[in-house]
Amino acid sequence: MLPQTVAVSPIPINKPYALMDDSERASVKRMYPLMDDADEPPFPLKGMREIDEGLSAIAGKLWSKGYLDIIVQVDSEGNATTAQVIAAPDPELGKTAAQLFLFIKYKPAMCAGTPCAMAFPYYTNYVTRIF
Repeated sequence: MLPQTVAVSPIPINKPYALMDDSERASVKRMYPLMDDADEPPFPLKGMREIDEGLSAIAGKLWSKGYLDIIVQVDSEGNATTAQVIAAPDPELGKTAAQLFLFIKYKPAMCAGTPCAMAFPYYTNYVTRIF
């Protein structure tokens, strides 16, 4: 049996926002309690897989356990403009995560049918499991 660091998140990692079903989109939109039903939040254009796999590998190498909480500002063209680390189980993981989020291309938020700037919050809990 080997310990492995894994991320736990309610957001599906294998789909872009456009391919999610209603319940999966609802999981994403729960992070935006004031958002109108017709509006859409920003989301990584290719989905969460590249983010989660990269960060899980780094967290595993660092033996990081705990919450990672980042707020990424995404402009109306889907570009990340800033990534603020709110909490990280390890300073190196926080720094690497912020850099990764700045290189990701996003589906911009939609406000009243028009692309708009909006924050994309990311949070997950890294736990160690024995496999």
